[in-house]
Amino acid sequence: MARPTIRNVKSKHWTRWLGVENRCVVPFNSFSEFNKVEGGDIWFALDETRPLVCFAGIWTNWTSVGVARDEAAVRAAITSSWSN
Repeated sequence: MARPTIRNVKSKHWTRWLGVENRCVVPFNSFSEFNKVEGGDIWFALDETRPLVCFAGIWTNWTSVGVARDEAAVRAAITSSWSN
């Protein structure tokens, strides 16, 4: 399942969701990133056993108003940035 990645938490776009009430962990055992130079997805995991680990994330309830129907769902995004 694709998730947006928040690389710049100083962006005004993300400000309303950065409070404690919207923080979460997003579990994974592997993930991929598209790499045009390499010709496709590059997969990452902690090691060959692919143990369960987590990214820091944010979540919110989201309602999308569409032409066919309204859709309400929980949405999440992972955060990534340079190390402190």
